[in-house]
Amino acid sequence: MTTTFPKILIFSQTFNTISGGGITLTNLFASWPKDKIAVVSYPFMLNHITTDICNTYYQLGFQELKWAFPFSLVKERQESGPIIQTKEDSELYHVKRNTIRSRISSRLINPFLNWLNITHIMSNLSISTRFNGWLLEYEPELLYFQISNRESINFASALVDHLEVPAVIHMMDDWPSTLCRNGVSKFLWAKKIDSEFRLLLSKLSLHLAICDEMSSEYYKRYGYRFSSFHNTIDLKTWTPFTKNNLTLSTGTKVVLFSGRVGPGIEQSLFDIAEAIDLLRLEGIDIILQIQSPRGNTNILNKINRYSSVKINPPIDYDKLPELYSKADVLIIANDFHPDGIRFLKYSMPTKAPEYMISGTPILIYASAETALYKFFHRNNCGHCVAKRNITELANAFRLLLHDINYRKILSRNAVTYAIEHFDSDKVRQDFQSLLCDTVR
Repeated sequence: MTTTFPKILIFSQTFNTISGGGITLTNLFASWPKDKIAVVSYPFMLNHITTDICNTYYQLGFQELKWAFPFSLVKERQESGPIIQTKEDSELYHVKRNTIRSRISSRLINPFLNWLNITHIMSNLSISTRFNGWLLEYEPELLYFQISNRESINFASALVDHLEVPAVIHMMDDWPSTLCRNGVSKFLWAKKIDSEFRLLLSKLSLHLAICDEMSSEYYKRYGYRFSSFHNTIDLKTWTPFTKNNLTLSTGTKVVLFSGRVGPGIEQSLFDIAEAIDLLRLEGIDIILQIQSPRGNTNILNKINRYSSVKINPPIDYDKLPELYSKADVLIIANDFHPDGIRFLKYSMPTKAPEYMISGTPILIYASAETALYKFFHRNNCGHCVAKRNITELANAFRLLLHDINYRKILSRNAVTYAIEHFDSDKVRQDFQSLLCDTVR
């Protein structure tokens, strides 16, 4: 039976190979007809788009995005309109930005505005005449949302009302719990945004989560059943590099952290660097490599002061299978302070399936409250350290470096689970069938 694909419009998240949402989107929507997929997003989200899955983008600019006074005086004026890529697949489109103004805004102004909770009212998105014309021409039959703030909640809700087509939300992490955790009138804003988010959920035809722990929590919290879909792996790409020999590499032992460095993943990395420095003092030849496509520069500069740390230069996404398989231990780390736990409690890192299929033993450094810890502990596919303790971390590295049988068990369990549950051909078919059924 031939699948009839609806014309889908994705709001906010773009296709890319540097963010968790972008990678997940790419793997789940691969094989969707290119003429039936389009993205509408903010200018800053269009900075590293890829075009192999989708080459039709609409940039939300000054005609849709209105800034309240006095922010309208200092914010950059971005053009509104379609961006249609005609270059070769995977060619990147870069939006020109005023970097000095952007840095001042992100480092000084935004934190202060967040504390005042002014960010919830300083700008507003609406459907402009130009955007409406573009919508009429494209004629979307299904909406898909990956959103993360009040403005995007209300714009998504407006899109559903305006287009009157089925809509889907896909939650990547528990951002609703963190939007109003500090600052002025935080309880009032939390109540208001929760009400607006629940209103949006009531308008949707399908609710998706990133993992089963989130699905369970959101059913209790919001009363809707969320189907879980995580990042997938192309077995043809990854399995040729799967580690079969669990014997440690000769020479320097490599512990690798790959991924985002920033909120929720900061203090934990310093702990890991400190633990590895302890091992080096014992005479163990070991380093911590950090592979971060979009790491916080300030954090990376600080952690680079440890003698054990090496910051790797950026590499293409298709080089990761070989990189992961060559490491001796792979690290997934979450911070232990309350804000970090709250933000990542129900998240599952995009890299988790990729780590697992590599066959390299994985060390999880995260609170036992997190979905990450529960998943790896339950399936015995990674060694877990569940409390913040440098000594325990060092002991965990010693175990993973010296116990070959334990390395084999963790590796075998991880690879087996990844093949059974994260095969892109199977998961993608289930995901796309579910979306198509939503329109029928």
